[in-house]
This record gives sequence, C-alpha cells and structure tokens, in this order.
Amino acid sequence: MSQPRFVSLAVAGAHACQPLRDLTSSDGRTTFDIAFEWIVVEAMVRHRSSAEIRGLPGMQKATRAQRVGRRLGSTTYLSGPRVFGFTGVYRPFALDSGALEETGMPGPEAEVLLDAWERDRGLGGFVSGASGSNGAKLRREIVRACEGALRAGEVTIAPGNKAMRRIAEVMAPSDAGSCERAVLRSFIVRSGYDQSHEIRTELCSLLLEMRHGDMSQRDVADAVMQSDDVSAPTRAALLAASTYEQCATAIEKSFRRILQDASAHGGGFSISQAAKTPHLSDIATALPAQVSHAIEAASNLDDQLAADISNCLNGFEETMDPAAFVNRLLSRHDQVQTDKQKRLWIDPHGKNWLVRPPYRNQSVDLTNTNWIHPMRLKTLANFLQETA
Repeated sequence: MSQPRFVSLAVAGAHACQPLRDLTSSDGRTTFDIAFEWIVVEAMVRHRSSAEIRGLPGMQKATRAQRVGRRLGSTTYLSGPRVFGFTGVYRPFALDSGALEETGMPGPEAEVLLDAWERDRGLGGFVSGASGSNGAKLRREIVRACEGALRAGEVTIAPGNKAMRRIAEVMAPSDAGSCERAVLRSFIVRSGYDQSHEIRTELCSLLLEMRHGDMSQRDVADAVMQSDDVSAPTRAALLAASTYEQCATAIEKSFRRILQDASAHGGGFSISQAAKTPHLSDIATALPAQVSHAIEAASNLDDQLAADISNCLNGFEETMDPAAFVNRLLSRHDQVQTDKQKRLWIDPHGKNWLVRPPYRNQSVDLTNTNWIHPMRLKTLANFLQETA
C-alpha cells in the first residue's frame, strides 16, 4: 500500500459497473471489479511509462502477457486478485473510509470522491450519466469493456482503442488532481467513516510535521514516541508494536542467518555449526529480556493482546545457550511450516541439516533494524505525502 489513489480507481469502476453487479465470467468466480482491474492494469502498461505507474499491482503480469501477445485475464493476471490486485490491497481502507461497501458497490462516500475526480479530469457526467458528457461516455465505455472481458474471460477491447487510452490517461496512480487529493486526505486524517481512529488521526498530525523521507518504520515509530506532543495512548501503542517487532525480527532474521551462513559453506550444517553463526549468541542472550518487555508493553494496552504475544513468543522467554537457541529456531520453523501445510526450508541429512536450494540465497536484509511486519506507519506517511 502506497498510493491511496487506487481507492479512486476502484470506486470509479464500482460506480460505472453497477449494471454488471450480478454478471460473472464463465469460471463463475470473476466479477466486474476484477475485470475492471484487468482493463486498467493493461491500459496502464501499454500507454503509460513505468515511472507513472509505480506501485501498480499486476504490472509485471501485464508486461509479461504483452510480451508474448496475450491479453490480461483469468489465466494471465494475478493468481489471487482479490488479495493482491489493487481492489484487494486497498479494500480495507476503501471500506473504512466509506468509499466502497462490502458488496463491492459504491459506498456512502463514493460520490464525493468521484465528484472531485470529475472536476480534476474534466469528466463531468461520470456520476450522473448526463447524456453527451465526457464522463458519461467514459462510463459507458468502461461498462462495455468490462462486460466483454467477463464474457470472454480476458480483456477484449483493442489495445489501441481510444477508450483504452482514455482510461490510461485519467487513471494513472501518480496523476491525482488537487480536488481528488483533498478528498483522499480527508479520508485519511479524519476519525473514520463509522468508527473512531483517534491514534491514526494523531499519527497523521505528527507525521505531517516530520521529515520522514527514507526512514524505516522503526525509525518513524521511535521519532513519534520521542515527540513531546504524542499522547500516552499513542505512545503505548507504538511501544507495544516496537517491542514486539524487536522480538519477531530477531527470531526471523536469526533463522535466515543460519541458512545464509550454512549456504556459504556448502549448504549443510549441524547444530553446533549453526550455533557459531555470527551474532547468534548475542541475540540469544538479549532475547528473553526483549520478550518480557514486549509482553509487558502489550499488557498496558490489552490483556488478550499480551496473552497472544506471550503465546506467539513462547519458547523464547528463557535464557538459552546458542545451541539451544538453534534448536528452538528449528522447532519454531517446523511448527510454522506444519501449520501452513508447507515443506520445511531444510532437509534432514543424517544427524545434520541441508538447506534446500530455493532458500540458500537469503537476499532479504538480515539486519535487525527493519521490522518484518507491516505496521503501516510508512503506509500512512506515504498516503499523506501522495495527498499533499
């Protein structure tokens, strides 16, 4: 999540495609919103530069399909579009702001957003459907294109069609106008459409006064917590997030360090060899106190949250030597993969272990400075930046 304008795109598609709300593709699963995504993503890739469509989910799929002469559709788009497509990625925010309803239809705040988009883009009549207007014409073209895509299971509108070019022209993620940005900003900074978001609202106020630039989520959290203006509830929430992430990051990165170090020496390792992985001993020594701190910080917010964190970090709250820490990491990995019904990243090799080839290149940042879970602080900062 980085570009709140994707909410505008989803809402535009939902408004235009209301006549298609009950139509599905031949597979019985694809509905108008996914067909609209196929069209938008393909239009962007064909008619806008890569810089103009940064952050566009499905961009690589569309580029690959275009390269081999295919159209975007159920067999060429994202395998989980309802999760990984832009409607899915931005759905929580769209629902929270009242821009969309659970059904995927326009929400009570959709019209104010579309009115702003109309003004910025000279698309009067898109909402009302006024005969002869530019907006009404685009709306009809979207409906025809989506209906054709649903019936065929892929985009059917000609790549060079004027409507395709028009969609690319008015819907690029980087092109939100001043009126549209103002409405999106109001969705972000207010306390929610039908629920309260006091902490988010306060964070917005604090972030607007910061130069967060390339700061990591942890750095942003630290800076906010050190602010003289932050309230006690917000500081407590950030402390709970930070202390938990300190533990989760240490555990995750330690396991990956073992794999990386073993891979550098042929891929195999014993417990005693893994125990000599650089920095592992220091992490094992510090972790119990960090776990205790995380549980305490969570208990200041909610007892159930503290219990959940205690359960999640179970087994890491006791002092361990490096070998015991390695065994605990391997046990946790086994537990996680079993719960997912997935194969382990390592195979037994006699009394030792062998890192499976797909996991020998641990290209992720293995320092403990970046959180491994998306706490959305950078997302919030990016949303504010994109709606300035």
